Amino acid sequence: MAIDEINIGLPSAPSPGLILFNCEDQSDIIFSVTLNPPINQEDGLKCDSNKWRFPAHSFIIQESSPFFASLVQQLKNEKKSKPIVNINCQPELFHLLMSYIYKKEVKLNCSFKCLALFEIAIKFDLIDLAVVCLSLLQSNLTIYNVIEILVALDRFQSVERDPINTFDSRSINKPNGQTVNQLPSSIIANLINLESHLSSCIDQCYLIIDENGDNVLASESLVSVGENLLRSILTRDSLVVTNELTVFNCLDRWSSIQCVKRQKEVTIGNKVEILGNNIYLSRYLTMTLEVFKHGPYLSDLLSDKDKEIIVSKLYDGSVPLPVHLKQYRLDKPRKEKNFQKSPRFTNYHENQRSHNQLVKKSHRNLSFLVDRKSNLSFKKLLNGLGEAMICVIQLLD
Repeated sequence: MAIDEINIGLPSAPSPGLILFNCEDQSDIIFSVTLNPPINQEDGLKCDSNKWRFPAHSFIIQESSPFFASLVQQLKNEKKSKPIVNINCQPELFHLLMSYIYKKEVKLNCSFKCLALFEIAIKFDLIDLAVVCLSLLQSNLTIYNVIEILVALDRFQSVERDPINTFDSRSINKPNGQTVNQLPSSIIANLINLESHLSSCIDQCYLIIDENGDNVLASESLVSVGENLLRSILTRDSLVVTNELTVFNCLDRWSSIQCVKRQKEVTIGNKVEILGNNIYLSRYLTMTLEVFKHGPYLSDLLSDKDKEIIVSKLYDGSVPLPVHLKQYRLDKPRKEKNFQKSPRFTNYHENQRSHNQLVKKSHRNLSFLVDRKSNLSFKKLLNGLGEAMICVIQLLD
């Protein structure tokens, strides 16, 4: 066999990040990370039992995000030798963050940790990591985690769906008082990409909810959501439910939980007050008379006047509705979409039987490794040598 026919893998030199991750050598910044240190019950003093220490290297972290670039510049201006920077963050998540910065690698074992890492990535302006987290979340959505994920992501989506302003005051650190429009085009492009992924993930959440309306509306997670998100779900024409009694029962349970959360007695009066006009989110006139009389009619959440009007309307469709009910879509059937159903979401009972396998599969999927290597051996060698020269220059400095 000729020598040029042998596939010789030329090793690339390790990057500075791979060499210096969690390494004291050349570190010029120390991050002291803890999340709201617990109070020692004996003496009432804060204890640092969960405080982690991270050695960091300014020439690496300053390239990762606007937040760290601004921090490094501030520390240089202060001219302190190896300053200690206190970070209020869950140490385990900050470790994942630093692993991504240094090694372009992040490994996760559950969707909720991925969601937490997404929020930390936004906090520290690591837009590329936030996009990675969104991609992982979207590929691992199930009826068991969709509400929790939607609740978290909904906070980051602007009402106007403006990709530039969505993460303006909440996330991106703008050095030297820059406005968003004055940010580098690369950062604006990253923000637009992030908003696109965020919208896609949220749309997928709603699709799963639509496909599995009966089961999602009966879940305990839904009754704890805020009013605005509840309305955005229950007003959807594409929400697939067996009948509107499911929606009514969801409203009943939601109002009970809201009484508890607001420290009110769980009484009909308080539930009616909390629900307000949301009681009309259930489309009563699409129910059969029998379903209505054995469900909402027996409840006191609707007024006696409203119940009699609805019963009359169900008996005789020509009965006019009073003005206060005409504004609601009480008689509008929900439209079932032609879903491209996935086996994961088609049948709830099948999902229950295979839930453990699904969780294991999700855990395997929740890992991401950024490819740092080129397919061309020559390019790999050049990149490696260039990175090695950076290390040498830093050592000489």
